[in-house]
Amino acid sequence: MAKLLFLSANPPSTPRLGLDEEVRAIEANLHMSPAQHRIEFIPKLAVRPGDLLPLLNEHKPDIVHFSGHFHSSGSMILAGDDSGPLPVDKTALSELFCLFKQNLRLLVFNACDSRIQAELMTSSIGCVIAMSAPFSDQAARHFAASFYGALAFGLSVKDAFEQSTISLGLRGISEQHIPVLMGSRDARKIVFSPDSIRKPDASKTSVKHYLARKSDLMEATLRLLTSEECFALENRDLSSILQPIASWEPRCADALALEVISACPQRFRLSLLGELFPLLELSRLQSASPGDLALGPILAAGQLDVRVRDLLEWQPISMSGDVPIFEILRYPVTESIVSRLGLDRNAATGDSDALPATRMNYAECSAIALLLGGCLPTVAELTLAGWHTRSGHTRRYPWGDMPDPNRSNCRESALMKPCSVTEHAGLGTSDWGVEDLAGNVWEWTRTPDEFQLERLLVVGGSYAEYQHASSMGMVTSHSPEARLNNIGFRVVREWNEHAAAGRRIGDNRD
Repeated sequence: MAKLLFLSANPPSTPRLGLDEEVRAIEANLHMSPAQHRIEFIPKLAVRPGDLLPLLNEHKPDIVHFSGHFHSSGSMILAGDDSGPLPVDKTALSELFCLFKQNLRLLVFNACDSRIQAELMTSSIGCVIAMSAPFSDQAARHFAASFYGALAFGLSVKDAFEQSTISLGLRGISEQHIPVLMGSRDARKIVFSPDSIRKPDASKTSVKHYLARKSDLMEATLRLLTSEECFALENRDLSSILQPIASWEPRCADALALEVISACPQRFRLSLLGELFPLLELSRLQSASPGDLALGPILAAGQLDVRVRDLLEWQPISMSGDVPIFEILRYPVTESIVSRLGLDRNAATGDSDALPATRMNYAECSAIALLLGGCLPTVAELTLAGWHTRSGHTRRYPWGDMPDPNRSNCRESALMKPCSVTEHAGLGTSDWGVEDLAGNVWEWTRTPDEFQLERLLVVGGSYAEYQHASSMGMVTSHSPEARLNNIGFRVVREWNEHAAAGRRIGDNRD
């Protein structure tokens, strides 16, 4: 369900607005729709600057709407601690909303002279509605009610915007030219309808059924995939064999994948994984929680080679709110780990097994992450582990707010190739004890690029970029098929209190 966070402020010394009437009109139009459940309406009145971050963290809205006043300079006016008007710095407000761009798909400033603020946000949010001139209270109320009513009927942002401006003219309000739709995203493709959300398929095999007595289909497929005849075929096409897996419940498919890669000859493992993972549901790879991919209980039973397990150092990350409690590898996955998994990928390892494992595409990295007991992280998880402190504050870089080429492998270092993941240990360490997150190699995430959904975001910068590319919030994206020397990966997994009690690495940094 899409969430609409309605923020408003009307300090006593500012012109009075009918904000309660606007809330009532929006609620009425949402409930007129036969599918009013599509948008959850969350109104918050008399908002102060200190309320913004807690509200955004709590609700993680898809849409943020503001009704109130803007200063002629373009600054939003909120209520101060003394209830008086308090202009909010335009740059600070832009940076705040940029932190939530992974969830935030639309900003609406239903207030006079809000275009200046909106223009600062279009590059990060992608779709913003603002008012280019003074806008009457009556016009603002009718525009908002018509717009959200149209969204609740399943219309796109573009179509709903056009309908709501036309509705002003139909009511005899000659201000239909004042609302402007801005941004880099195609607003016709933004729809807040549950029709675009994957619905549970009752025909899928359940996890309980699989764990209890494996379906005949899964057993038959497993026998076929692991047969000598299958792996002996030259130029084999596995797609037709693997296609049925795409319709299975995600954890069943993951469990089967683990069995297959354990059973097949080593020389075929990585090519099989490359065929298998694109067929599995992308929804589970893009999930907000590492637990949705957790194979920890299976791997803990002894299917992971103890020589590989000894190379893995997990750092616990815990913070209430944004992400669940999880663990992340202290270092990126290295060539040594990949080679000990027995995966022959015909790639040179360089001068050291401590080099980050690179030249692998997203599917291959996802598969190896499964073997190691977890999955690739989201952008939010990497950001929390690298650029947030234990006290809840943020840093520009993992080590602090000042750039320092001696703390990471970046363009200023002039090495221009990957180095050992331990090269800057203790220098570029995050407050959580995670190493080598800035520079050296970009790291795959399972977060899609909001503006190019067929691409995935990578984080952290590399040896080829200036150090600024590894500062907080900096990302770029690549095709999932990319195999580059400057992209590596690390793994996250569910927090396991019992396993953590016996691991070699403690909670604190060494």
